[in-house]
Amino acid sequence: MFGSIRSIALLLVVLVLQVVALTSPLANSRTLVIYDSKVSENFKETHVQLLNLLSSSTSGLQVKAINTDEETKETVELFRNGYRLYQNVMIFPTRAKELSAEISSEDLLKFSNDGGDFFIISNQDGTQTDVALFLNELGIYPSPKGYRLIDYHEESKASIESITSPQFLNNAIVPESTVVSKLPYSEGASALLSNSEYLIPVLKASKTSFSHNVDEGLVHSSSTWHVGSQGFLIVGFQGLNNARVTWIGSESIFSDDSFDAELVASLINWTFQITGLIKTEFVNHYKLVDGEVLENDTNYKIKDTSRYEIGISQWDGAKWIPFEGVEDIQLEFVMLDPYYRLNLASSGVRGSAAVYSVDFQIPDQHGMFTYKVDYKRPGYSFIEEDIVVPIRHLANDEYPRSWEIPNAWVYLSSALTVMIAWFFFVVFFIYSGKDAVTSEKKSK
Repeated sequence: MFGSIRSIALLLVVLVLQVVALTSPLANSRTLVIYDSKVSENFKETHVQLLNLLSSSTSGLQVKAINTDEETKETVELFRNGYRLYQNVMIFPTRAKELSAEISSEDLLKFSNDGGDFFIISNQDGTQTDVALFLNELGIYPSPKGYRLIDYHEESKASIESITSPQFLNNAIVPESTVVSKLPYSEGASALLSNSEYLIPVLKASKTSFSHNVDEGLVHSSSTWHVGSQGFLIVGFQGLNNARVTWIGSESIFSDDSFDAELVASLINWTFQITGLIKTEFVNHYKLVDGEVLENDTNYKIKDTSRYEIGISQWDGAKWIPFEGVEDIQLEFVMLDPYYRLNLASSGVRGSAAVYSVDFQIPDQHGMFTYKVDYKRPGYSFIEEDIVVPIRHLANDEYPRSWEIPNAWVYLSSALTVMIAWFFFVVFFIYSGKDAVTSEKKSK
């Protein structure tokens, strides 16, 4: 009896997980995990918790080994007939010269450009060539083979085995609620970053650490990869198409021996677009007359008052909810350059969207203007909304009459004074002349 109850409970849990996965905005997000059979011989046995996490958060999981014997060799490909096979790919460290005959650095870049997400893991033995070239395209430069991450101020006095109380730099990727007292980071690598605005540092190396090529003996400038906090241990990347990449320099936290479920879930959920996912629900603009909204009239003219509003939702892992508590969303009213750059204020909730709006007066300039919201914040999907509207000048009968303009009263009164004065002058001239003098002609 208890066995049947347990079976029913297990079935219900599986169904709930499937429902959550299928309601995700990336419901058909198949996931591929690539590992090197000669680096991790019993990968599926030593990474059970990771694979269970991936199975529950995505709708399809495939685990494939590379660098295997010909008899057990599997076909590993990202595209088939020009179509992407997976939404998510997780690549573990490998000593193989290539990931697959069907996968090159160009294929990795194409996969990302097509909207696919990568989770890439390196170690002190370096990064596979095609993967390294792909990371270099993003602006991430992992330390080469033979470099060791060292910090003589740590207890080990040599290669770093763990990081005490790591300070994560982005709350959208690793929430503040995630508490990690000690982060396993054995045989780890570090990376240098370019100044790309699409890179998202997640965890810096400590100020007293450095990466050193141990084969070159003494430490000097040519044998170090990074010094101090210029190195990074975990890095995120998000492209303009919202495709995401996460790089981490150690695989320690993924094995069952030192698995950190909360941190790994945070990193995977962000990379595979389960968290940090926002979208626009609606965009509206209205004409205001005396504070009243004219919903069916968007025929704007100069100096009209306009209201702009945008509704934004956030994915919480199961459903779309209002994206609330944000104070840095801005509207630009642009012709060639922004005439206005205005902060949008929260104005309530409508359905599953938080509404942000602003009222403003259209400038005294006619032409084609654009309502533009360009919201790009590290850790969240990018939002770009553009609406182009024509702004006309005043019609002939819409200009204010001269008597409505106070400055014109001087000229009007002057003209009126001249006319009245001329009238009185004419009357005076006509009726105030001398009497006619008559003279009698004397006859001789």
